[in-house]
Amino acid sequence: MTQHYKLDVVGLGLAGTITNFTLYICVLVYTGFIEELKPATFCFESDTLKKEDVIIYLNYGIPALLMMCLQWWSLEVTMLTTGYLAEPKNTTAAQVILIMV
Repeated sequence: MTQHYKLDVVGLGLAGTITNFTLYICVLVYTGFIEELKPATFCFESDTLKKEDVIIYLNYGIPALLMMCLQWWSLEVTMLTTGYLAEPKNTTAAQVILIMV
């Protein structure tokens, strides 16, 4: 899509959005036809948003969110610091390879 229509970066975002939306619709249709999966589908009801349940969810969710953010930020800081080394292009590439492994 990005090369054929010459949309560049906008085309990448548009292609990702179309792909994720299509996948979401396919999963909804698939779970609608399979009887074993119907209990796994979730729809908000009045009893799902009780105060006690939301507090329990937030007690687990907020620390997990902070851990994920700290991990991401630490990777960003290491990328910034490798840019200040002698050969920034090579050291940043090596750092990316090490993080991916």
